[in-house]
Amino acid sequence: MKKSGFYAYPSSRTSTTLAFSIGNAIKHINSSGYNIEVKGWESNPVTGNRILEKVTDAINEADVFLCDLTFINENVLFELGYAIISDKPVWISRDRNLKDEKRFTDELSLLTTIGYKEYATGEELSSHFLTDAPFENLEDTLYRRHVYPLIGSELGGPSLFYLKAPISTNSSHDLTRRISKLNVPFVTDD
Repeated sequence: MKKSGFYAYPSSRTSTTLAFSIGNAIKHINSSGYNIEVKGWESNPVTGNRILEKVTDAINEADVFLCDLTFINENVLFELGYAIISDKPVWISRDRNLKDEKRFTDELSLLTTIGYKEYATGEELSSHFLTDAPFENLEDTLYRRHVYPLIGSELGGPSLFYLKAPISTNSSHDLTRRISKLNVPFVTDD
């Protein structure tokens, strides 16, 4: 039975070049004869459905989660976090011609320690993915290597990592107040 992958990336409105390269890579991967079929987020019909539910269902059903972090996109970052905590192998890409390294490092310094593949074309992207073959070892996940070992340790007690909204709103203030009243240690990143 073929393994499956879900590829998260910003919409084509962000960059038609990026969407075209990833779409091309998906076609090449799916026609390569390897034991994997990848679907992009755009193949997931959301009209008339709850978008969050459709996306999390697609990630749950996939064996491997792929995402592109060339541009910082809140939806893709949420999906990456969801895939990690869902114990999925994660494979990250970035277009070397379009990326903004300073912004990535400044805003996502936490992710700079996670490896990714750079590419310039869809063919190069698919070649990197098929060479790395994260679908061959579904047991090798960030969750199992870095999150699960902390669960039973002193460091792994109940805690919360709170990423504040970039824009201060009534809702974000309310959420911050509610979190501060919890009887759970938390770390805030603003």
